[in-house]
Amino acid sequence: MEEQDKPGPKPHPCIVKRVSGDQYGNPWLHVAYGTSKDVFRRGIEHFTVSNMAEMDLCGLWMATRFRLDRVALVPWAEEFFINPPGRSSPVMGRLSEHGVALLRYQGGLLAKRQAENQAQLPLEEDEDE
Repeated sequence: MEEQDKPGPKPHPCIVKRVSGDQYGNPWLHVAYGTSKDVFRRGIEHFTVSNMAEMDLCGLWMATRFRLDRVALVPWAEEFFINPPGRSSPVMGRLSEHGVALLRYQGGLLAKRQAENQAQLPLEEDEDE
């Protein structure tokens, strides 16, 4: 298991879901990590890039699955994002407009399901009552 405040043992592609900043103005990224294992796992929380044209735009050399329900908050720093040899940026590529639309749609469905699940949780009773 990887520690949350340290980079993993090897680089993985990721989807940047959101960018925020800390109190000092340093950028932090909310990322969903990608894996080439079990790329066709079903479920709304799994977003797979497997179309060759989309993979090419994203800089992926094989089909990749991203877990949208497991988002890590990481700093935009060299220890988390290294430049590949011969590249001036750690950004491998980008989703097409269609890919972004699919990701947003699927992310919306996932958020709706998570909100419904949260609403079904029992409320904690106040101990003073």
